[in-house]
Formats: sequence, C-alpha cells, structure tokens
Amino acid sequence: MISTREDIKDFIVSIEDNYPVNLWEVNGICIWPILRIRLYFYLMLKIESKKKESSTRSSTIKIPPFRRVAYRAKRQLQKLYGVFKEYFLWKKKLPQKEFLFLGTNGHRVNYKGKRYNRFFDVLIEQYHLQDSSLYFEYDSLPIRGQYHEELLFKFDKALIAFKYFYRKKTTVKMNGYDLFLNFLQNNSQTKDFAFVNTVDVIKSWGSTQLAPKIEFFKKVLQKIDPKKIIILCYYDENVMALVAAANTLGIETIEMQHGPQTPIHLVYGSWTSVPEKGYDLLPRTYWCWDTYSKKVLDEWVKDAPLYNSRVIGNPWVNHWKRKQHKYPYNDYILYSLQPSPLTFEQLFDDALIEFIKKQPYIWFIRLHPRQLGELDEIRFLLKNKGVLHKVDIDNATNDALPLLLANAKIHITHFSGTTIESSLFGKKTILLNPIGLTSFPNLIEANIAVYLNMKDIDFHQKMIEILENDSSVTFDKNLEELKNDNLFE
Repeated sequence: MISTREDIKDFIVSIEDNYPVNLWEVNGICIWPILRIRLYFYLMLKIESKKKESSTRSSTIKIPPFRRVAYRAKRQLQKLYGVFKEYFLWKKKLPQKEFLFLGTNGHRVNYKGKRYNRFFDVLIEQYHLQDSSLYFEYDSLPIRGQYHEELLFKFDKALIAFKYFYRKKTTVKMNGYDLFLNFLQNNSQTKDFAFVNTVDVIKSWGSTQLAPKIEFFKKVLQKIDPKKIIILCYYDENVMALVAAANTLGIETIEMQHGPQTPIHLVYGSWTSVPEKGYDLLPRTYWCWDTYSKKVLDEWVKDAPLYNSRVIGNPWVNHWKRKQHKYPYNDYILYSLQPSPLTFEQLFDDALIEFIKKQPYIWFIRLHPRQLGELDEIRFLLKNKGVLHKVDIDNATNDALPLLLANAKIHITHFSGTTIESSLFGKKTILLNPIGLTSFPNLIEANIAVYLNMKDIDFHQKMIEILENDSSVTFDKNLEELKNDNLFE
C-alpha cells in the first residue's frame, strides 16, 4: 500500500528497475520523464487529497444538417486565419535574443508597482540583460501590468495554431509497455492511471500532442537563436517539449530551483535509469539555492555526464540582502500557507487556532499564489474561529517574502520551500506536517527546522519553548555571497 511520498519514490524507482522505461519513444525521444512525472503527481493526489471529485453533465445541442455544413465551413476559415495570425505573424515578431527565460505569473510578486518576477527580473537588472533577454510565460494570463512586459511573449495561441496544420509522420515505440500497464492494472491505487494511459492513448498523444509541440519549439528557438534557456518549473508538458527542442538543437537548458529539492521530489530526485544519451525532456543544468539541494541532485547527476548542478543561491533572497530596507513590523510569527492537497482543516487545525487565541503573538499569514482566490474564504474562517483580529493577511501576502522573513520572530509552514529561504535569513522554521521530515532532513539535523505534531498533547508547550528561546539559526556561510558565480558571463 502506497501511503507516503517515500512509498511513491520506492514504487517508481522499482518501475525503473523492472521495466524497459527507456524504450518508450516518440520520434526517438524517450518519454519516460513525462510518464514518471504524471505518475508521481497522480499518486501524490491519490494519497494526500481529501477533496471529492465532482461530476458534471454535458448536454448535446442538435444542429440541422445544412447549418452544420455552413458552421463547419465558417470554422475552417476562422481556423486558417487563426493559424496565419496566431502563429506566422506571432513568430515573425520574435526577436533574436541571447537569453530566454521561462516562468509563469505565479513566480511574480507585486513590486515596483508591477507584477515582478522575483527570480528573473532580479537577474536581468543585476547583470544588465534587458537588451539580450526574452520572456516566455506558459500561462494564458494577460501581459499588461507585468514588469518588463516589453520582453514578454505568450506562446499558447501560437502553439494551438501550429498544431492545426502539423501533419508530419510520427514514430512511436512502446516496447514492453504492456507489461508496465499490466502491473499498474493489478494495483488498486494505479489502475485508474493505467486506464487513461493505454498504448493507444499514448500513441495518439505522441502523434497529436508531443511531436508537434517539439517541432513548434524547434522552429521558435531557431528564430530566437538563444544561447541559454533559464526555466522555472520545467515539468509543465509544454515546457518539457521546449526543453527537448532546445537540447536537440544544442542550446543550454537551465532549471532554476524554486522550492525544496529532495530525494522524494521525483521531478528532481532519485532518477535511477538515466540513459547514456540522457533524457532530452530534462534540463541539463540545475541551479541550486543551497548545498543540500545540490547533494540531492548529485546522487544521480554524478552518474549522468550530460547533467550538472551548481550552487548559485536564491536571486530574490540575495537581492534583499544587498538592499538597505526598513519594515514597520517585527517579532511576528510568519505562517506560510500551502494550497491543495492541504485542506483548510489541516492548515488551521484546532490546536493551532487555540494557540493563536491564547498567546500574545501577532500572526502574519501568507497565502500561496494559488490561494489568492480563496482569500475571502480564509478571512471568513479565521473570523468564525475568533482569531482574525490577531492576524495580518494583507501585508503578509503582498509584501516581499525576504522582507517578511528578515523581520519575523520565527517562520512556520507545513513543508513549503520557504523553509530554505527562512534558513538563509537565519530564522528557524517550525514544520507542521510530517512531509517536512523528509523534505528538510538536513535543516532538521542542524536544528534550523523542527517538526511539531499539532495532535501531540504538549504541542502548545513545545511551541512556547521554541518561541521563548533564541529562534535565530546559523545558516550556510558559503551562501552569503554568490553573486560572482553566475551563468550569464
């Protein structure tokens, strides 16, 4: 029975040991990285989500035959015009640039009166890359209001248009995949995954989705002609297709750390069967915040000569460490929330609410970007619990995380990557979820982070002891000044 993230890791590693995962290819590109990451997130959702799936009914509208023919003709013309406008004209506007940055609006914060990418915009300004850089964002949100919006392009509509006329023959090889499916079908926790990832489904997806996406990005990258591509969250399927296109064209691909990288995070850790030619779908270089993250990657990178990992630090943290800044608040408890699969019941356990009520501390409760739509719901919950007057959500969510960490008394979260950022400011983190034990073992061993079980009878007393004692920590001195170690020279 798979019940923890450690179990998921062992389960997927056993698949790599027992099945020919590197023989499953689309046009010669091994697709195991995509299947592995799909399975990883599927299993995480299976064991951690408490939300029930909702079913929706669809209704069919009957259209008379003559109107259907006219409608189809009109749609065909619209599609042809869309292809011309959304792909060819879009591609023509793409400039040649040395650096291509990939991220989403979720990596942006409100800063300098705009939506500011806290990783990339810092680097672009620090290394004066404005004239040599281009942004791709792989969501469909508007460009207006983004910092450096003149550098920003969206490719979603162009990709849809390109796929409309893509007609190249695709070769899909799935040797031994039936054995893998059999194995999944005989497991109650993975039979649903097997049902929606059959041989026929994968062949169709490879021909109609992955192959045209890779071809699209090859043409786009040949137009931009970048030397380096720097990516946040490479494991979006469209981005993985771009990575594959870049790797086959010999363009350097760099994944920048944005959170914890541990052996149980199977996007980054525990790759056990990397072929000698590498996986085209994986970035070649991994930009790490700290030495522990590098060690996790090096467990497999050391045996895969095409890949490398480097400790370069957190650009956003380093930016704020170089700044002279004042903040009107201090000595609050900073609580970094996390979105689904964590529920409100887990985030605001009764024991935690009682602690907020009884103790004199002010709590800064910071929402994750994916929780912004739940702000009113969270306010209502805290008001009903009788603690809203002891909580600051607006400043905690809108102000820069490094500024908040620098002035907090202590940091609390479940297993967020903010734990690493907190350590870089010399602040201890209290972890409220057992996943934190496997996410930050090095920080726990160094007493930079500590796990507390909210169900323990002495939970309140342990919290008080940590808060009353010196909650500052010593962080890795090697990370204090890393600005000379960069990938833009």
